[in-house]
Amino acid sequence: MKWLTKSHIKVGRIGCAWLIHRFVDHNPQFVFSNGADLSAEAMRAGAILFHVEGSDYTREGLESSFEVLIRKANLTGDPALVLMGQIVGTADVKQSPHNHPAGVGLRAVCDGLSWRYPDDDERILREGFVVYDAMYTWCQRKVGGIV
Repeated sequence: MKWLTKSHIKVGRIGCAWLIHRFVDHNPQFVFSNGADLSAEAMRAGAILFHVEGSDYTREGLESSFEVLIRKANLTGDPALVLMGQIVGTADVKQSPHNHPAGVGLRAVCDGLSWRYPDDDERILREGFVVYDAMYTWCQRKVGGIV
């Protein structure tokens, strides 16, 4: 499937793309755009819009797009993903109720990727997936009482 979001991706869009790829659609095609009407663009491309206002997978109140996607994809039974949602929520939503200390580090790393590769969303995604894979492993160990 095609999935469309704004270009110049950062923490929330990287996280949503990772979640989509790992748990929702194992063969996604990500499309990034600066277009003025992303909904119309997604419709023309036959793509699912994410992390964009007006999409099914966007922030709801203080709940980050990542958390919304976890809930709507019925992934709340995975405690490591729920913990990860709190971390991503902290990193992506200024008034997040979670205030998880790992959110600051995740935000810093993702901002660094976006500054390092300002015109290469595909590269940011590849390197960001490594970060999110590592974070998920940490969350699995944390909820398992190993960390």
